[in-house]
Amino acid sequence: MMKAMRKCAAILLVAITALTGCASFDASAYLKAILDNSYKNDSTAFVEQKVGTKEEAAELYQQGLDANMNQLAGYTMDDATKADMEKLFADIYAAADYTVGDATKDGNNYIVTVTYRPMKLFTEATDAYYAAIEEKTTELTQRAQSGEDISDEEIEKMAIDLYLSTFKDQLAKVEYGEETTMDIRIELSNNVYAPNQTDLGNFEVAVLGIEE
Repeated sequence: MMKAMRKCAAILLVAITALTGCASFDASAYLKAILDNSYKNDSTAFVEQKVGTKEEAAELYQQGLDANMNQLAGYTMDDATKADMEKLFADIYAAADYTVGDATKDGNNYIVTVTYRPMKLFTEATDAYYAAIEEKTTELTQRAQSGEDISDEEIEKMAIDLYLSTFKDQLAKVEYGEETTMDIRIELSNNVYAPNQTDLGNFEVAVLGIEE
């Protein structure tokens, strides 16, 4: 379960409405609009830069959360647990620490430098999760040895609840690594600008501190 759920936290490749290429295009502001909507659920720049409407921004942000939740389709969760899990994903992305810098022209394209501090969360939370699982497994084993019937549903719920609690605890005291930079390309194709999807994916892994 841990591998699957860590994979979920690495997915937020939201569909993006590209802008028509023009002389007044502000690549830096455009990228900030995309990142702020994707990570912070802040559609202010998204609307101001005319990437889309506030409603479209909310829909795209929700699609990103849904992509995470869809990875958990094989796990049984009640509505309250699903809501907690979705909020955990949202809180993890919201904690991303980045600043969008200036853009430089590169032919017909732009390169935008983003300064960020990688989140120190997943290693610490994973260690805490496995320690909690080990302790709980010992308890369940003792109960089983005493003749108590332990269902698969109870074990699965235990694992999910521990995942939520350990990640929430670690996120509440999350620390960050040293400040660094990454370039993200904004490319012109068929007279429309759009961010390079590979660059966005690489940035997500880096800023969230996810170990692949």
